[in-house]
Amino acid sequence: MDETKPIQYPRATAGRGAYAGRRRGSAFVCEFAWQPPTFNGRLGACHAAELPFVFDTVDEKGLAGLTGPTPPAELARDMHSAWVAFAATGDPGWPAYFAAGVVGAFCG
Repeated sequence: MDETKPIQYPRATAGRGAYAGRRRGSAFVCEFAWQPPTFNGRLGACHAAELPFVFDTVDEKGLAGLTGPTPPAELARDMHSAWVAFAATGDPGWPAYFAAGVVGAFCG
């Protein structure tokens, strides 16, 4: 499996966060599971670690304290592409949660 591409899998708990969008339109759920090597990996897949990937800015020097010296650029391109597609078309590249119970996951 290519771990830089979003994988799709069912996840029961993800539906809780997506529930608000159910009545007005489609809800898409994304899980970012890449773990930065900084702080000896103790941060895990921490809050806000996904932001340099969402905006494809992982090579910004000021972010190395969070992402480490060599974050996966391909993961950043793939995640950024999904967010841009969602902003432009309303489709991130995987099925809506309530249509299939699927989560798009970026693992790196």
